[in-house]
Amino acid sequence: MKKILIAGGGLAGLAAAYDMAQAGCQVEVFESRPVLGGKVSSWKDADGDWIESGLHVFFGCYEELFKLMRAVGADSYLRWKAPVCHFTLPGGVTYDIVSWRGLPFPLHLLPNLVTASQFSLGEKLAYGRALLPVLFGDSRYADAQDEISYADWHRQQGLGNNLLGGMLLPQTLALKFLPPEELSAQVVLNVFRLFLRRDDGFQVAFLEGSPEECLVQPLVQAITRAGGRIHTGRKVTRIELDAVGHVRGFVVDETLHTGDAYLCALPVHQMNRLIPAAWRAQYPYFDHLRHFVGVPVMNVQLWLDGRLTERDNLLFGGAGLTPVYADMRLTTPRYAPASGNTLLEAVVAPARELMALSDAEVVAAVWERMKSYYPAVAPHLNIVKSSVVRIPQSVYHPKPGLERYRPTQASPVPNFFLAGGFTRGHRFFDSMEGAVASGRLAAKAMLAYVQTCRQAAA
Repeated sequence: MKKILIAGGGLAGLAAAYDMAQAGCQVEVFESRPVLGGKVSSWKDADGDWIESGLHVFFGCYEELFKLMRAVGADSYLRWKAPVCHFTLPGGVTYDIVSWRGLPFPLHLLPNLVTASQFSLGEKLAYGRALLPVLFGDSRYADAQDEISYADWHRQQGLGNNLLGGMLLPQTLALKFLPPEELSAQVVLNVFRLFLRRDDGFQVAFLEGSPEECLVQPLVQAITRAGGRIHTGRKVTRIELDAVGHVRGFVVDETLHTGDAYLCALPVHQMNRLIPAAWRAQYPYFDHLRHFVGVPVMNVQLWLDGRLTERDNLLFGGAGLTPVYADMRLTTPRYAPASGNTLLEAVVAPARELMALSDAEVVAAVWERMKSYYPAVAPHLNIVKSSVVRIPQSVYHPKPGLERYRPTQASPVPNFFLAGGFTRGHRFFDSMEGAVASGRLAAKAMLAYVQTCRQAAA
């Protein structure tokens, strides 16, 4: 039985661990934090309330994540919402982008010619014309736009700032925590291609409860039932090399752990600290990883003494700061406070300039933005409790020109592999779907390596 060691207990590492354990390998996962799940981790505070590292939704166009959830019995925890993107703007102004389920592409998008009242018919038609090669051709057009930002592409098409600021800004902040000026056009256009070509593309589901209960633990239980071992609070601090530069083992708590194949499924900043200098000097594959940096983001939860909204869905904030939020009382049944009052969860992005603020200052800024969205209701409500989770380096920054550096899961070192949304082979980038897809691709690469080793030994 071949032994597989995995550094990182996020979705990428757990997905790879599941596939390798199911294939009959001996799997061991090392996670430095006391909780599993990585960017989708969650835990209880001293009051017994769940705290989340981010606001996580499941889009209808995801595939590998749903396959994995079905395999471990976690799909029953999904709670699907109406296929509507609801935007809230200062002054209480709102508009919707909708999809008609059951209609073929592109007919399912036609209702937006009369909805999305924030934009003129001329703006909508111009945007539709600009997206024609993205939506009706193959991916080559979008892939060719990697050298420019989405904002540059947008303006090259003659599209105005109303669309850019009113719709694209909250969407890019929600997906990548950065404005369209800082994102590769290739990334944004490929996301549009994936989401808009399907009638369920931007329909979302929330979990019935916490990610820990409804996603992470079903995965962990399936892995351990298959003989896998998962360690929390155990950090891989060094990759030990053998005489020819291959991996001899992972050093964990000053102890060398050895196996037959090794997977690094860590966030990009942790991965970059772990890669041996000798590899960077010898292989451009590893040297190119220095181009990948994480994006700061914050997640804020506010317990209120009343109800802010009755919309049971993901909500977009059109003015920045809180690009996406939800009333978890409605979206996630197990989170509903006994009082029946709102539990607001909001992503704070871009967060680069806000990380130095105190928690109280962050909460105050978020609440001021909510009062601008709900001027008739929010001023009469009070915050009973709050939580601020800061992630200095979250998803990787897909800046223009970075696509050429995205690595494959198999590295030049035969027994060493990578997993994470930054790796190649999928188009969901650094998302839950991207993490799971990358982990499963890494598992395929490791299984091919293991099979080669078996054949060589026969």
